[in-house]
Amino acid sequence: MAIDFSFSVKVFSALFAIMNPIANIPVFLSLTEGMSDTGKRRTAAVTFVGVT
Repeated sequence: MAIDFSFSVKVFSALFAIMNPIANIPVFLSLTEGMSDTGKRRTAAVTFVGVT
């Protein structure tokens, strides 16, 4: 089974546009306000695994 690079790029681009991680940075910072740096990293890691 071959990987279709063109299709993969299209899917990633669509997901990037929908998720818009640049615009979600302020939301993440406001939701994790008051947490330690370790807590913020752990939350980001758990979120990354969940989204992936």
